[in-house]
Amino acid sequence: MLTILTNGNWIDHLTITAAPNITPSSGIYISSDQDVHIWSVAISGMRTNIWIENSSNVFITGIHLSNNGWPNTPGNSIADPNIYIANSSNVLIQWGQILGQNNWPFGDGEIACYFSDNVTISGTQLFFSGTSAIYFVGCDNSRVENANIQFAGGWGLDIVSGSDNFTAINNSIKYSRLGASIFQETQQTGGTYKWNIFNYNNTSGFANCNGLNITGDPLSMSISGNSANPAPISCGWNN
Repeated sequence: MLTILTNGNWIDHLTITAAPNITPSSGIYISSDQDVHIWSVAISGMRTNIWIENSSNVFITGIHLSNNGWPNTPGNSIADPNIYIANSSNVLIQWGQILGQNNWPFGDGEIACYFSDNVTISGTQLFFSGTSAIYFVGCDNSRVENANIQFAGGWGLDIVSGSDNFTAINNSIKYSRLGASIFQETQQTGGTYKWNIFNYNNTSGFANCNGLNITGDPLSMSISGNSANPAPISCGWNN
């Protein structure tokens, strides 16, 4: 594990791989730092490949993450994210490839954000997450743009619990087990979804539609320029 505890670090062109039959807690651990740059790094086999907490101005570009998660057996179905972000601000993840293990219901492989501000995911591929591909809990002023999300084990975008002023723009979301996105309008404000493509999601039939599932009033959101096959683009969600 590479631990970063000082400000102004730059990490580039590095490969971190777990040894056989060993699952380290994380590949890169960033805590209470500022101005960290990670560029062209590949990490495989950790419980959480990148862990970020209590940090700001973290820029992650051109990463390849795969094969993460604690060994899963029945009764040990803890979801381990590829990237974990908590209590942080100004985090940018761009132009990467993030691969889960397609291991629903164990749920490994997502980007998970908790109680952070201004988190942006841009131009990134997220395939085969064992749960929702991107999970935001109380992450304000955040956005997902130009992302390619396929075969998520849950929702493509799971935006809940007070994630105010969220924006999803120009994303392609396909083949999610649930819908392309869930948005809890009853608990947050300012949802914007523009120019997204929602195709062939809700493969389980458990969501209410292929597209954007909304708890609350869709008229309070900005929804325009999206397409969905099958229709509709948005629907209510009360579960």
